[in-house]
Amino acid sequence: MQAKSLREQISWVKVHWAPYRSLVGLIVVLTLFDAAIIVTMPLFLQHVIDGISANVEVRQLLLYVLLLVVFGSAHAAGYYYLVKQRMTANLSLDYSIRMRAFATLCRKGLGFVQKFRTGDIVTR
Repeated sequence: MQAKSLREQISWVKVHWAPYRSLVGLIVVLTLFDAAIIVTMPLFLQHVIDGISANVEVRQLLLYVLLLVVFGSAHAAGYYYLVKQRMTANLSLDYSIRMRAFATLCRKGLGFVQKFRTGDIVTR
């Protein structure tokens, strides 16, 4: 059996991902949002620590602490939703691939199934 080219492999994956374009887009946007929050939080923490050592007024320190809490809560909620969306996408893709493989196997006919052992068919 000849190996498929990269182009053929990519087109095979695109067929399965095509119905989930909007979900993939949402996952990309949420990943960027989550990354921005993760990068921002240490900066706020740095301002709090620097402010404590520089005797900055308490109101400004409380603002940075509040921002840490808000961004931390947004990160927790966003990360939960992101993981949920990734799980949904993976399950949908898995189901699509399994149904395509089963349909291909059903089209092979009875002679194909009888020619090979069950283990041979399952591993293909």
